[in-house]
Amino acid sequence: MLTPQDFLSRYPQFEEKKLDDNLIELFLSDAKTEISESRWGKHYARGVLALTAHFATVHLWG
Repeated sequence: MLTPQDFLSRYPQFEEKKLDDNLIELFLSDAKTEISESRWGKHYARGVLALTAHFATVHLWG
């Protein structure tokens, strides 16, 4: 199970952006629906975290 802490450990630059944990959890949940664990295999967590970073970046642009 990926958590906001996992996300911030992988992408510490978002710590200074003060994203709410609930918002990060929402982005993680959205990313999990887009990334296939069976297809990504051992890279699944990395893909979910990368897509979460994308969602967070787009959110911050808005």
